[in-house]
Amino acid sequence: MTLSSLETNAVARELADIKAFFSKFQTIKPGVYKLRLQGTDLVLAPAYSVHSTRYQHEAKTTNSNISFVRKSLQGSKLTTIAQHGFDRVLTLHFDNDWSIILELFGKGNVVLVDPDGLTRWADHYEEWKDREIKPKKPYIYPKSRGLNPKDMKYEEFEAIFKEKDVIRSMASEINLSAIFLEEACFAAGVDKNKQKPTGADKKKLFNAVKDLANKELKPGTQGVPVPFPMHVLEDKFVPRPSFNDALDEYYAPLLLPEEEKKSGGVEHRYQEQEEALKRFEREAQEFKEVGDWIYAHFQEIETARKAIERMRKQGKSDKELTEALGKKARVEKWKLIIDA
Repeated sequence: MTLSSLETNAVARELADIKAFFSKFQTIKPGVYKLRLQGTDLVLAPAYSVHSTRYQHEAKTTNSNISFVRKSLQGSKLTTIAQHGFDRVLTLHFDNDWSIILELFGKGNVVLVDPDGLTRWADHYEEWKDREIKPKKPYIYPKSRGLNPKDMKYEEFEAIFKEKDVIRSMASEINLSAIFLEEACFAAGVDKNKQKPTGADKKKLFNAVKDLANKELKPGTQGVPVPFPMHVLEDKFVPRPSFNDALDEYYAPLLLPEEEKKSGGVEHRYQEQEEALKRFEREAQEFKEVGDWIYAHFQEIETARKAIERMRKQGKSDKELTEALGKKARVEKWKLIIDA
């Protein structure tokens, strides 16, 4: 499970007012860090979550990389925590012009960027066709996955409905996860599987998506942390003081040492949350894997889609389209099938 774009937005909204001096940067476990600020501790676990925490997560032995992060941020003050666009990316900016950038898609990543915009450290280094995360190379934000639901125009929204049903049309073009798009369909009163939505349907859906993206936070849990009550989830809604608090309670058992899990009533909560996590992961695993893969290869897929449209207009057959795409993709009855 990874934070979606809307959940990332909820975290950023709640943490936006934090202005605090840097204290420590620590490793909790591989790929999971704790950023200690005066008065606030943040868990940086970009493979699944970023949130404030009230738990004293045990820190591991430091190394030269962690020491470098500490030295770079020593004496500085965190001035902003902001989402990049409506993407699954958070930027933590300090008053010495250093930044920690959290990429919350795929395997997740933590990147330290200097005042010149160069990557100086990352949890792991990666390279794509359009950008790279490498030492002393310029950090480039990933391209947005689709339409920003907060500020998209109706003309843009209306144009996304082509050959697919409502939910797949929106999922392929709007930067919202499927569960929240289903919630928008529910709010609009439009069947998510409808093949040809009417003009009235589209207007209802547009308003529902915009309302959802800008909705007031009323956080809690419904088997999993939610920024507000969800009609499409079966579990009973239990309110929490904040979305960050809901994330903290949900993920704390996965980060606590074994002996701490079994003390002070944590064991029962740990078992409940572990069961809920397993249930949710069973339900969401296939979509999340596909979603993350699409996010990472969005530009390639979009290029292939446009090429198919162009060749279709030229009267090319499925066989000809498949030959043009290469070994890892094929076309069958208007469907693009990719062997990931």
